[in-house]
Amino acid sequence: MKGTNLKDLKEKWTKKAKKEATKTYINYKKDRTKKKIQKKADRLSENLDDSTDNLADKVHDKAESVQEKVQDTLLKARDRLKSVKEAGESFQNKIGKKSGSKGIKSYSEVKRADNLNGIDSVKRLDQIPNVNDIKGVK
Repeated sequence: MKGTNLKDLKEKWTKKAKKEATKTYINYKKDRTKKKIQKKADRLSENLDDSTDNLADKVHDKAESVQEKVQDTLLKARDRLKSVKEAGESFQNKIGKKSGSKGIKSYSEVKRADNLNGIDSVKRLDQIPNVNDIKGVK
């Protein structure tokens, strides 16, 4: 009887030891897995922070580059408009000198509606010279 009790006791303790070892092993693996996952999450978080910083730097650099290009383009446009204005003024001066007039009329020199000739100033048919009225033709 003592042999069976000893055998049963041995099996009982073996089962209990196996259960405890299994629980310990599972807990060990869980902790190890948690640590690995936490390390990976930390690394990913750091990579994300670095990527965000790099992206912000790139965007800032691009913005500065675009600003410089726009500034250069605006300066070129200003120079071109200045040269066009100077060419226009030069052209007006040349036209004014050739025709003997003082240049393009301003708005105050243009006739107004009350300065226009009325219907009374239009010549009638009997006031228009005829071919027979021209000297030298007979």
